Amino acid sequence: MYLRTTRQQNGQVLILLSFLVYLVASVSSWAQTPATISKVQGTKALIQSDANIDLQEGQEVFLINAENKKIGLGKVTIVKGNKAQLEVLKGKVEVGNTFAPRNKPAAAEDSSAADSSAGASKVPKKKSRWAASLVAGLSLDTINLTAQDTFGLQKKISLTGTSFASLLGLDMALTDELSLRGQFGTVGFNTTSSVASTDASYCGGTANCSIQFQYLAFIGYGIWYPLTTNSFRWGIGGGYAYYLRSTGTTTVTNFDATVSSNSAFVGMTELDYILKKNKYAIPLILEYRSYAGGSSIAASSIGITAGFIYSF
Repeated sequence: MYLRTTRQQNGQVLILLSFLVYLVASVSSWAQTPATISKVQGTKALIQSDANIDLQEGQEVFLINAENKKIGLGKVTIVKGNKAQLEVLKGKVEVGNTFAPRNKPAAAEDSSAADSSAGASKVPKKKSRWAASLVAGLSLDTINLTAQDTFGLQKKISLTGTSFASLLGLDMALTDELSLRGQFGTVGFNTTSSVASTDASYCGGTANCSIQFQYLAFIGYGIWYPLTTNSFRWGIGGGYAYYLRSTGTTTVTNFDATVSSNSAFVGMTELDYILKKNKYAIPLILEYRSYAGGSSIAASSIGITAGFIYSF
């Protein structure tokens, strides 16, 4: 009998404690008034609550009436503890209205924007799809060939020299790192070599051998830019060049200077100094050209050009 009475008392105590916990929680929730519009003056409204308000300056909120309908839009301008001030952007607000956040706080949005552009110091904005260029420069030309005199005797000779090139170009960006480039302009090839008087028969009877061409050039190649910063862009590329001869002279007895065209493999590396938000750049280009020739002829040029690039 005593055991059953004790169990009954313990059960009653547990029920009473549960009720007290519920009552305290209910009273606390009733005592804490929700955040509402407590004052309106012109386009400004004051939000007030018993607890700190979870809003940030710059955040936009929907204004809500007693029927739980959106009646306007406001922007938080000041937050201090349990109070916040709104600038009413749209609609009409009244005392007693509540609110609901519309978006992230401006600070959070700024942080996201900062995160998304964290690499801005390393990688600039996406470059334009098209770019036009004008470059000019000098090249060191070399040709090695087997010369033959009028008696059929052969001798290997090497000629070197410098020439001038000027080219107009158009770039098409396939991606931020890959581009195609086409160029059109004039390219020279100018080589000479002095020989002993006993070898003059290989050079038309003179001691000065020479091979000179002036080409109208059509060049096309692809460029890969593995490194790009706000100030510089470095790329490497390769392609093909086709040359139409405009003039050609030679004193080498068995060398045909009347060939109307030629072609060459082109390899290059380029360093661009970027100006004004990727719109303009100054390129410095180092280029190697290997000309097509027979088994007895090997011709090449190493050129350096500089100029101006405009992106659009």
